Formats: sequence, structure tokens, C-alpha cells
Amino acid sequence: MHTLYRSEEIAQMDARALEQGATLESLTSAVGRQMARCVCQAHPHGRVWIFCGPGLNGTDGVALAAELAATHQVRLFCLGKGQERAERQFHLRRLKETRVEVYTIENFAHWGQGLTGSTPNLVVDALFGTGSNRAPEGMFAAAIETINTLGKEADVWAVDLPSGVFPDAGGVHQAVVQAHHTVTFMGYKPAHLLFPAAEKAGRVQVVYPFESDYRAQIPRGWFTQSDVRPITRARASHKGT
Repeated sequence: MHTLYRSEEIAQMDARALEQGATLESLTSAVGRQMARCVCQAHPHGRVWIFCGPGLNGTDGVALAAELAATHQVRLFCLGKGQERAERQFHLRRLKETRVEVYTIENFAHWGQGLTGSTPNLVVDALFGTGSNRAPEGMFAAAIETINTLGKEADVWAVDLPSGVFPDAGGVHQAVVQAHHTVTFMGYKPAHLLFPAAEKAGRVQVVYPFESDYRAQIPRGWFTQSDVRPITRARASHKGT
């Protein structure tokens, strides 16, 4: 059986890790490393564009850029207010001695920077994660449209969830990323299983960036065929036998 977590439970898991001595820098670094391993298995080299929102999901995207800097041509788009977060600055400092191109886009007036030139082989959606239900608007909606357009030729990967889905349900907003592959952390989320959101996630891969003794108050999970013992029975059997 696979574990299923709602968004508030992921927040509680992170809070418990922080109580036990972890930092947001170490947690986002671990996520970036795991995400990079998954990306490198499918794309050992190439041109990567990473679109990051203002929250922790976006910081995971910046951490990913730092991990891919030595092996890929990386272009990083940091959208919205939030670049001053300490954990974000930690990873941005890691990028200063690399070839990563960083575009900071605080408002829609600056939208469009860095979108010219050679197109990417891989596009990463790190706009919104489990902590957001808001409808993408303005430059975030424009970023989603750009990701989906690039996705006609490039491979689109989502960090934890495709942006524009409801994390704890199957609904989607009008602006929603169509990912080919989603790497999610510590367990599945309802949006990975409930439609139409699940259709936007593509192939879902679960990784475990750090160990956790957190247990949800209400355990949830889902069964696959591998969880069910095969039944061998005679062709003439019935419910009484």
C-alpha cells in the first residue's frame, strides 16, 4: 500500500523535521538532490528551463538548478516576491559561480525576459506546490502557458505537483501545467490520483529526500495490484466454495 498525504500533513511533516534540528536550507537541498538524480537518469545533459514560484516549491526549483549547474545548460526564472527568503538566498548564492542564467521577474511588466534563443529539452515546473490552491493569474498564468507551449517539443517535469491543480482534490484551475513526469516527495498526494488533476501529472515518481518519523493522525493509502494476493481457483467454483 502506498501512503497518501494531504497538504496540511506535509506541512506538519516539515515542521516536525525542523523541530528535530533540520533547516529549510537542508530540506530544500535534499529535495534538489533527489530531483536532480531523477532528472539526470532521463536527461544526463541538455538545456533546462526552470520556472520557480515565490514559495518553497520555487526554492526547491532553485536548489535543483544548483544541482544541475555542472551538467546542464540551466536557465532559471524566479517569479514573484519571495526572493529574499533566507533559504532562497542560500541556493541563489550557490549559483553565483556557475553558468546558470537567472532571471528575476517580480511583476508582469518584466515578463518575457529570457524567453528567446535556443529552446530547452527539459522544462521544470516549480511554480506552486502542495501549499497553494490559488488560481494562477498574471505572469504565473503566462508562465504556465509558456510551459505547456514548450511542452509540445520538450519534456515537462513538475516538482511535487503540476501547478494549477488542487493538491487535496481532483480539480484543476483554468491555467494548469500539463506535465509528462512528476517527482513527488515523501508520499502521494490526492491530486496524483483524482481526475482531472491526475491526468495533468503524467508519470508520478515518489522519492524520499529525508527520513521522517511523522505519522498522520488519519492514515491514508491506496492499493495497487501488487498489494493483492493472486487467487487460484477451479473454473467451476462459486461464492460458497
